[in-house]
Amino acid sequence: GLAPSKFSLSWVEMGGGGPTAEGGVMGAFRGPPCPLSLLACSQRSAAFPIPRGQQGSAFSPMSSAQQPTSPDSVSSCLSAHEGQAERAASLYKQAKDEGRAPSLRESNLKEAIRLWNGIASLDVPCTIHKNLGSAHNLLSTLCVVSRGEIEYHLDPATRQYHVQEAIGAFTKSLASGAEAGRHNEWKDDMIARVLEAFMALVAMSRSSSLHDKLLLRQGALRLPAEIQAEAMIEVVSCIYRHGLRALDADQLLEASKAFAEIERPLTEAEQLSRRAGCTLATEVRLGELRSSVAQHAYLAQARLAVQRGDGFIQRALDSEELDMELVWSGLDAYQDACVIARGHAVDIETEAIGVARRGKIYAKVLRSESLSRPLLVQASTLAASLLPRSFHGVQWYDECLRQLQAYQNASAEADARADERRRAEHLKSQEPTRQKLRDELKALENFAVNGNAYALLEHVYAMYEPRCELYLKNKAAILRKVKDADADTLKKVLRDSLTHYHPDKNSGHGAEWDVRCEEVYKHLSGKYDRVKQG
Repeated sequence: GLAPSKFSLSWVEMGGGGPTAEGGVMGAFRGPPCPLSLLACSQRSAAFPIPRGQQGSAFSPMSSAQQPTSPDSVSSCLSAHEGQAERAASLYKQAKDEGRAPSLRESNLKEAIRLWNGIASLDVPCTIHKNLGSAHNLLSTLCVVSRGEIEYHLDPATRQYHVQEAIGAFTKSLASGAEAGRHNEWKDDMIARVLEAFMALVAMSRSSSLHDKLLLRQGALRLPAEIQAEAMIEVVSCIYRHGLRALDADQLLEASKAFAEIERPLTEAEQLSRRAGCTLATEVRLGELRSSVAQHAYLAQARLAVQRGDGFIQRALDSEELDMELVWSGLDAYQDACVIARGHAVDIETEAIGVARRGKIYAKVLRSESLSRPLLVQASTLAASLLPRSFHGVQWYDECLRQLQAYQNASAEADARADERRRAEHLKSQEPTRQKLRDELKALENFAVNGNAYALLEHVYAMYEPRCELYLKNKAAILRKVKDADADTLKKVLRDSLTHYHPDKNSGHGAEWDVRCEEVYKHLSGKYDRVKQG
């Protein structure tokens, strides 16, 4: 698009006479006759110097109506512009050489841009603006590849400026080319250039502030109508990614603002897409984007509710006397977070955090295990449902587990104390019977200590035959197993004997039998433990 173009300029059209002159690089003058004063006014540009000795002549606006136009003076002016265009094209060609230093390429491109700007009013607008856009675009991409990493020559702000200039130049070129009747392939190429430059501008804005990203919406609306929908979708995606990054960085207010501000460009993207007759894939993409935006907006609200609840609780604890109003406000905020996370955001982690916070307040502040424990169990269950993801090392989860462990230890200690009390009461009630059977129980103990497991089994089944229903139904088979027990079957026989002599299965046969059964069960259990340990 940078090759010199021929032009044809008639002296008759310029208001003069004589033959038509051809040649040069400025392109064809089209349209209505050009008055002499237009050439005279162009001397104000630096690219149109006034030749010495021509003040007050045809180059002066004050004398243009008084003096006739000289064909030689106009030809010299056109020759100057022709030289500038050729010089600009040559500089651009040199700048495209990637082997040259970036600073030299930058200098060449800036000089080419200056020269093309100087002749933009007289040359073919669509060609010159296309050249300007290409130069600005190339200037924004000047870089050096070092160790596999790209280092751009210009700073980000300057690069964004040149990309914006490229977009403007390409857009002007497309408009002027349409007026000049350019073919559709040329128009499609220009549209693609505009869209590519705008996508580059959006990519450069990833590290910019939310305000700068929102300004991209206005730029998308100034693009050609054919690509406004696609450009607006890219703007929406850029703002959406900004909200996600803020959410991941726990910048909840920034994330909420991004998801709220995205509504307007998202609605405009949907309208522009319908207007342009978008494809089904675009409709699906916009639908998924809207759904994802709504979900993450609710997620930001839920996490803000957790943050708000933390603030209420901290203020309550920092006060001289515990402010219960702030405590209840904090619990309400945590409840709001759970409702939003479960019903709208569908985020199990945030719901688990809210539930764990409530359980912690009931445990540490209100000292209510009956209210705290179910909440802590629910929070740990929610976290476990996200496996294989692990929350070990995360503060809220570790605090939840520690509090649950404390409750479990306290419950185990209480159960052990209760069992000990019941055992003591049971032994106290059996004390007269044990005194009566003292010699018998002592002999049984000596037999168990001095004899092996085989002898103990035969002894107890002979002297203290079980009275449970399970034994009585299979008495012969059980006694045969006991008699034939060996190293391979001893463990199973002992385990079965524990079932036959279990106190709960032999109750209702008198106090003396209860005592004998408990003692037999105790000695068999000791033998089974030793066999099991090898």
